[in-house]
Parts: sequence; structure tokens; C-alpha cells
Amino acid sequence: MKATLHFGINIWMETDRGALLGRGRMRLLELVQEKGSLKQAAAALGMSYRAAWGKIKESETAWGTPLLEKQGSNRQGFQLSKKGLELLTVYRAWLEDVRGYAEKKARESFKGFFDVETLEGESMPPEKFHHTRKRHPRN
Repeated sequence: MKATLHFGINIWMETDRGALLGRGRMRLLELVQEKGSLKQAAAALGMSYRAAWGKIKESETAWGTPLLEKQGSNRQGFQLSKKGLELLTVYRAWLEDVRGYAEKKARESFKGFFDVETLEGESMPPEKFHHTRKRHPRN
């Protein structure tokens, strides 16, 4: 009897100027769009506002464009900028393509060892996302 292999992938994009996007930042941007608030989005992910703001600023520096824009006064929160929404949309589509390819290759590569089953949607449920300390650049 074969075991069922469950797998997910965790990929991200970064430059020497900082992180562009990954699962966590993608989820942070999705929650800002959904809630209209960086503070509420950060809280939903179990991170501080300051940590969330730092991640957004790092990504904006790496992309060279603002990802968020204020909605009216300071008390009205944030929404994704036009470019932020476009980048998030393109990243999601790219991630789905990569997931599809990874699933296909896993089925081919591990045929005979496992029945391969992918996890629906995120490979890690949103409630399991937690921020981590700043990574050291890879050499």
C-alpha cells in the first residue's frame, strides 16, 4: 500500500535591495486590501504594525514603487496602490503556475513511491503564518 505524500511549496523573490514578494507578504497585502488597514492585517498575522510596515517598506524599496496608498485621512487606513494590486495579481498567477509545475513533477518523479496529493490553496493555512526574524542574505 502506498502512502499519500502531501506537499506544498514556499518560494519568494528577492533582490540585493530586499524582499520582493513571498507567501507571507502576499498574504499581508491581501489582508490590507480586504481589511483596509495595515494594523488589522498585521494583527491577523500575529505580527506588530511596525514589523508589517517594515516588510512593506522593504518590498516597496525592492520594487521601486509604492505598494500601498492611504485612503483619505490617516484614520481611514490603506489600500493597495494600482501597481501593488497589479504586482499581487501577477505574483499569484506566477505562483499558481509554479505550483502546477511542481505538482506535475512530483507525480512524475515519485510515481511508484507515493500517491501525490497537493494541498488546496495555500500550502500553509493563513492562520499558521507567523512573521520571522529578518533573514540573513544568502551568499
